[in-house]
Amino acid sequence: AQLPTFIAGRDFAAGNLKPVMEEYSLPEHAIYAVFPERKHMPLKVRAFIDFISEKLGTDLPYWDRYNSPEK
Repeated sequence: AQLPTFIAGRDFAAGNLKPVMEEYSLPEHAIYAVFPERKHMPLKVRAFIDFISEKLGTDLPYWDRYNSPEK
């Protein structure tokens, strides 16, 4: 079965599952925030963009940290 790590990560960490085909990965996806202009951007929109940038930035996602040396 192919499961995303945010679902199976705890089982990997507990040793219940072992990854196979580690050299295979899906293509990366990008997320874009599209808005009319920055000058009059609502604070809620800015807060959402900041939140998403923090959670989905360039660092390793929290659900993949089970396999990282820094736990």
